[in-house]
Amino acid sequence: MTETLFDMFLPTDRITLHQNMLLLENGRETVMIDAGAGQTPDFGGKIFGPTTGWIADNLGRVGLDPAQIDVILLTHLHPDHVWGLTGSDGAPVYENARIIVNEVDYGFWTDARRAEDPKFSKDALTFQGAIANLRPYRDRISFVADGEEALPGVVARAAAGHSPGQTMYDITSRGQRLLHWADVAHHPLLLARPELGIVFDFDARMAVETRRRVLDWVARERIEVFACHFGFPGRGHVRPLGQGFDWVGKPIEL
Repeated sequence: MTETLFDMFLPTDRITLHQNMLLLENGRETVMIDAGAGQTPDFGGKIFGPTTGWIADNLGRVGLDPAQIDVILLTHLHPDHVWGLTGSDGAPVYENARIIVNEVDYGFWTDARRAEDPKFSKDALTFQGAIANLRPYRDRISFVADGEEALPGVVARAAAGHSPGQTMYDITSRGQRLLHWADVAHHPLLLARPELGIVFDFDARMAVETRRRVLDWVARERIEVFACHFGFPGRGHVRPLGQGFDWVGKPIEL
């Protein structure tokens, strides 16, 4: 692994994960995919520190108020994707937004019985955070399954493994296509070495199988990808290289 990182001109003593968020505007609704880690003292601020959880503030920098977000598509209910849904007072940050999520993932991570099951003790905070952050939205949650259209031009694609119901979003508009692949790969290392994993994978074997399937697909079809944990802006293409794949980042358009 160290040699692979060295060959990629990356630090060999650490793995840095970034946090990119995707905002969609379709002329009818303003849509956000995931909600980040947040800064609540019990969850996001406690675990991720002061350098994350600034999505609501950054929306202001592009002229948007959180109240203007109409829909939030969730890829899965891990901390860095949903803990930003509520503020320190437990109230929803996105007061007018409805939530769309895969039912399997929602059912798993918001199950209070699992949260108290010793078998899942290492994920106790993930359960607690998912329950606390989704509760204020419970009357405006709808579900989407593999192959269904979550919104016009946005199709859900199953990507289980990292999380039980992890979902990618396949976006098409005006002849262009972009796949938000959720956490299929957290780092370019997992393209070069797709057989590796990350400690947060729910089902490590399935996560590897899903990653190989998705990498083969996007490389073969030349589909542009949005990789939320890759370096900013997290958009690019995948191409085969040796026994694995290579990341070709898309330049920032200013």
